[in-house]
Amino acid sequence: MFTSNKYDTVYKYNYACQNGLVQLNKVLKDGEFTKTHISTMTNFGEDNQSVKIVEKILKNNGTEDERKRVIAAIEIMQRVCEQENDNILYFYGAYDAVDELRYALSYVPNGSLVDNLKRGETIAGKKFDAYDLVDIIAGVAKGMRFLHAKDIVHGNLRADHIFLDSNFVPKLHKYKNNQDCWKPDGEECRWQAIEVLKGEKCIPESDVWSFGVVMWEITSLGKKAFENIKTNDVKTFVLGNGRLERPESCSSALFAVMLNCWKIEAKQRPDFNILQGIIAEKQTENAQELIPLPGAEDSFASF
Repeated sequence: MFTSNKYDTVYKYNYACQNGLVQLNKVLKDGEFTKTHISTMTNFGEDNQSVKIVEKILKNNGTEDERKRVIAAIEIMQRVCEQENDNILYFYGAYDAVDELRYALSYVPNGSLVDNLKRGETIAGKKFDAYDLVDIIAGVAKGMRFLHAKDIVHGNLRADHIFLDSNFVPKLHKYKNNQDCWKPDGEECRWQAIEVLKGEKCIPESDVWSFGVVMWEITSLGKKAFENIKTNDVKTFVLGNGRLERPESCSSALFAVMLNCWKIEAKQRPDFNILQGIIAEKQTENAQELIPLPGAEDSFASF
């Protein structure tokens, strides 16, 4: 099912599995049907590099529905990662063995964006400042523009589906393109646009709505969207024209961008070409005024 070519940018992992070039480092999870490993892929490619990867493995006792779900995810990731992009979590390929189906992604030890926002720093102790947060927003917009240019609708955009590397570069993951790729957790409604809440398919403008929520998550430093509303009540609240309130650490100018992302009429929302331009302009402004973080003035006054 999955082509093998030693130098192919997408199928490196397939070749490595067939030639014994994947070494297990650590088991992160071992469930009834799935496993997750941190491994090292060695001696591959033109430069014979070694790279850490995360392996997602569906065991041979996995259900047929689960197998279809994994294959759907693999096919979309193959399509997206035919061309590398700094803001997309890199997909190394897949391997369909007799006893299991597995695929490999970049290993990002720093974890998800939401985990980093809640900590206020990377696992190495590097703290965020307002300029970092504006750059992260810009990186998410760039990644989304890349997906839409490939006619891929994310449909699952949220801060806990974005990884953040040690240089604060966001990496998008778990894009669905209206396919049944990832198991829902019941909380999707907190990021979904009005049309999706009404049962319609996700469209590019629906991703724009979700991007506005991700901006809100970033400027609120990882708070849960609609945190005071029960999950079952979010749909009714949003359809009744309820919206997230401006976080304390968010300027009115930046919040206005979010409000435009949450327009009732999908066609009135800016696309990611426009949004990337808007955020790029914000990157030239005083980030501390855009995202006035608590204690930031005191820290800068000490210089």
